Amino acid sequence: YKVLDSTFTAPENQEFKTWEIDGKEVAPDTEITVTKDTVVKAVWKDIMVDINFEPGEGSGTMDKVTVKKGSTFNLPSSKFTAPENMELKGWKIGDTEYQVGDKITVNDNTTVTAIWKKIQVNVTYDGNGGKGSMDGATVDKGSEYAVLPNGFTAPDDTQEFKAWEVDGQEVAPGTKITVKDNTVIKAIWKKIPVSVTYDANGGSGEMAAATVDKGGKYTVLPNAFTAPDDTQEFKAWEVNGQEVAPGTEITVNG
Repeated sequence: YKVLDSTFTAPENQEFKTWEIDGKEVAPDTEITVTKDTVVKAVWKDIMVDINFEPGEGSGTMDKVTVKKGSTFNLPSSKFTAPENMELKGWKIGDTEYQVGDKITVNDNTTVTAIWKKIQVNVTYDGNGGKGSMDGATVDKGSEYAVLPNGFTAPDDTQEFKAWEVDGQEVAPGTKITVKDNTVIKAIWKKIPVSVTYDANGGSGEMAAATVDKGGKYTVLPNAFTAPDDTQEFKAWEVNGQEVAPGTEITVNG
């Protein structure tokens, strides 16, 4: 007897594999010798389908996965190389987006494509001893950012804002920087320069002025002016309403 082809309808998600006769697998069209009542039983197998992965704008490869048709599959992490300054957002199948770890039901060969998004990084401001606060920003990694004007109050009244420090470099407000990672923009302070000048108060001649840091110390010079007339001589210096002798160290507060 020649065994027939199967005309049975397969169970869901399965397909015909072969026949079984007396515990042995037998292919259709095989001729068998029938010596007794014989049952030819269909043997079914799971239909296998492939899940293929595409990098989208990324690069590299991922091995396909073969699963049973109708089974569920957890979407994995990406092994692709991300585009510059981007990271995996999720996966796309057809027009539907999924996250890593989502379960899908696989009913056919399926292509899963990586979706990428810009990496977000933070820009923050450090007063470096100054008072107050400034709002930072969250920007795309690799994008340009214009550094803000200083909004901090100086640490004390002897200092003033000089510049910002970004990655060890001095940067002026308004400068556009490329933000490659979380970035701290730190205030740099400098001493306020103040001038010390000499007033002859009726005498004649000149004495050199000096520039010193506000709040710094300064030693008052000996008098080099000529007295207003031959009836007068130098007595002392006056600083902020107080008599001060030459050689006195004073604090210069502006």
